[in-house]
Amino acid sequence: MANTFEFKIPGKPIAKSRPRLGRNGHVYTPKPTRIAEALVKFYGLTIIKRPLEEPLSMRIRFGMPIPKSYSKKQRKMIIDGQLHHCKTPDIDNLAKLVLDGLNGVAYVDDKQIISLTAEKFYAEIPGTTVQISEWSPDNDGDD
Repeated sequence: MANTFEFKIPGKPIAKSRPRLGRNGHVYTPKPTRIAEALVKFYGLTIIKRPLEEPLSMRIRFGMPIPKSYSKKQRKMIIDGQLHHCKTPDIDNLAKLVLDGLNGVAYVDDKQIISLTAEKFYAEIPGTTVQISEWSPDNDGDD
Protein backbone atom coordinates (compact mmCIF):
# COMPACT_ATOMS: atom_id res chain seq x y z
CA MET A 1 0.00 0.00 0.00
CA ALA A 2 1.37 3.39 -1.01
CA ASN A 3 1.75 6.18 1.53
CA THR A 4 -1.04 8.74 1.26
CA PHE A 5 -1.04 12.26 2.63
CA GLU A 6 -4.18 14.37 2.87
CA PHE A 7 -4.80 17.89 4.13
CA LYS A 8 -7.38 20.63 3.84
CA ILE A 9 -6.91 24.30 3.09
CA PRO A 10 -9.79 26.37 4.47
CA GLY A 11 -11.28 29.29 2.59
CA LYS A 12 -12.25 30.13 -0.95
CA PRO A 13 -9.98 28.39 -3.50
CA ILE A 14 -7.80 30.84 -5.42
CA ALA A 15 -6.62 30.42 -9.01
CA LYS A 16 -3.05 31.05 -10.16
CA SER A 17 -2.79 34.48 -11.79
CA ARG A 18 -0.68 35.17 -14.84
CA PRO A 19 2.73 36.71 -14.23
CA ARG A 20 2.76 40.49 -14.54
CA LEU A 21 5.27 42.79 -16.18
CA GLY A 22 6.55 45.70 -14.05
CA ARG A 23 7.56 49.12 -15.29
CA ASN A 24 11.23 48.20 -15.43
CA GLY A 25 10.54 45.07 -17.51
CA HIS A 26 10.77 42.81 -14.45
CA VAL A 27 8.28 39.89 -14.39
CA TYR A 28 6.60 39.27 -11.03
CA THR A 29 3.88 37.11 -9.47
CA PRO A 30 0.86 39.12 -8.22
CA LYS A 31 0.57 39.42 -4.43
CA PRO A 32 -2.74 37.47 -4.07
CA THR A 33 -1.13 34.51 -5.87
CA ARG A 34 1.98 34.67 -3.66
CA ILE A 35 -0.17 34.75 -0.52
CA ALA A 36 -2.35 31.84 -1.69
CA GLU A 37 0.72 29.73 -2.61
CA ALA A 38 2.22 30.45 0.83
CA LEU A 39 -1.01 29.24 2.45
CA VAL A 40 -0.90 26.01 0.42
CA LYS A 41 2.74 25.54 1.42
CA PHE A 42 1.90 26.14 5.11
CA TYR A 43 -0.84 23.49 5.18
CA GLY A 44 1.32 21.07 3.18
CA LEU A 45 4.13 21.41 5.75
CA THR A 46 1.72 20.45 8.56
CA ILE A 47 1.42 16.96 7.05
CA ILE A 48 4.49 16.27 4.92
CA LYS A 49 7.80 16.65 6.71
CA ARG A 50 10.16 16.27 3.74
CA PRO A 51 9.66 16.38 -0.03
CA LEU A 52 8.75 13.04 -1.62
CA GLU A 53 11.03 11.89 -4.43
CA GLU A 54 9.04 9.13 -6.16
CA PRO A 55 6.35 9.34 -8.87
CA LEU A 56 3.11 10.65 -7.37
CA SER A 57 -0.63 10.59 -7.83
CA MET A 58 -2.60 13.65 -6.75
CA ARG A 59 -6.28 14.39 -6.20
CA ILE A 60 -7.48 17.94 -5.55
CA ARG A 61 -11.07 18.85 -4.64
CA PHE A 62 -12.10 22.50 -4.73
CA GLY A 63 -15.18 23.41 -2.68
CA MET A 64 -16.35 26.69 -4.18
CA PRO A 65 -18.59 29.09 -2.24
CA ILE A 66 -22.27 29.13 -3.10
CA PRO A 67 -23.25 32.64 -4.26
CA LYS A 68 -25.41 34.45 -1.69
CA SER A 69 -27.77 35.43 -4.50
CA TYR A 70 -28.72 31.78 -5.19
CA SER A 71 -32.34 30.91 -4.40
CA LYS A 72 -33.50 28.01 -2.25
CA LYS A 73 -34.34 26.17 -5.47
CA GLN A 74 -30.78 26.61 -6.79
CA ARG A 75 -29.33 25.49 -3.45
CA LYS A 76 -31.50 22.37 -3.55
CA MET A 77 -30.29 21.68 -7.09
CA ILE A 78 -26.69 21.87 -5.80
CA ILE A 79 -27.47 19.42 -2.99
CA ASP A 80 -29.20 17.08 -5.47
CA GLY A 81 -26.19 17.20 -7.81
CA GLN A 82 -28.11 18.96 -10.57
CA LEU A 83 -26.24 22.29 -10.51
CA HIS A 84 -22.47 22.34 -10.96
CA HIS A 85 -19.78 25.00 -10.65
CA CYS A 86 -19.24 25.85 -14.33
CA LYS A 87 -17.89 29.34 -13.73
CA THR A 88 -14.51 30.94 -13.28
CA PRO A 89 -12.02 30.27 -11.94
CA ASP A 90 -10.94 27.58 -14.39
CA ILE A 91 -10.02 24.28 -12.79
CA ASP A 92 -6.56 24.20 -14.43
CA ASN A 93 -5.64 27.55 -12.83
CA LEU A 94 -6.89 26.35 -9.44
CA ALA A 95 -4.80 23.18 -9.73
CA LYS A 96 -1.71 25.09 -10.93
CA LEU A 97 -1.67 27.21 -7.78
CA VAL A 98 -1.77 24.10 -5.56
CA LEU A 99 0.88 22.30 -7.63
CA ASP A 100 3.24 25.29 -7.55
CA GLY A 101 2.59 25.96 -3.87
CA LEU A 102 3.65 22.41 -2.95
CA ASN A 103 6.87 22.45 -5.05
CA GLY A 104 9.79 21.76 -2.75
CA VAL A 105 7.41 20.98 0.14
CA ALA A 106 5.39 17.88 -0.73
CA TYR A 107 7.62 16.84 -3.63
CA VAL A 108 10.93 17.90 -5.09
CA ASP A 109 9.26 19.12 -8.31
CA ASP A 110 5.74 18.88 -9.74
CA LYS A 111 7.09 16.93 -12.72
CA GLN A 112 6.88 13.91 -10.36
CA ILE A 113 3.07 14.01 -10.54
CA ILE A 114 2.13 11.48 -13.18
CA SER A 115 -1.56 11.20 -12.31
CA LEU A 116 -3.76 14.19 -11.45
CA THR A 117 -7.48 14.34 -10.70
CA ALA A 118 -9.16 17.68 -9.98
CA GLU A 119 -12.76 18.51 -9.21
CA LYS A 120 -14.62 21.71 -8.35
CA PHE A 121 -18.06 21.84 -6.81
CA TYR A 122 -20.25 24.10 -4.71
CA ALA A 123 -19.78 23.76 -0.95
CA GLU A 124 -21.42 25.32 2.09
CA ILE A 125 -17.95 25.64 3.61
CA PRO A 126 -15.41 26.55 0.90
CA GLY A 127 -12.00 24.91 0.93
CA THR A 128 -9.52 22.73 -0.89
CA THR A 129 -8.72 19.10 -0.10
CA VAL A 130 -5.39 17.77 -1.34
CA GLN A 131 -4.51 14.07 -1.43
CA ILE A 132 -1.04 12.94 -2.49
CA SER A 133 -0.04 9.29 -2.88
CA GLU A 134 2.98 7.42 -4.07
CA TRP A 135 1.91 6.40 -7.56
CA SER A 136 1.07 2.76 -8.21
CA PRO A 137 -1.03 1.16 -10.96
CA ASP A 138 -3.67 0.46 -8.28
CA ASN A 139 -4.25 4.13 -7.37
CA ASP A 140 -4.14 5.82 -10.79
CA GLY A 141 -7.33 7.83 -10.18
CA ASP A 142 -9.90 5.23 -11.24
CA ASP A 143 -11.75 5.33 -7.88
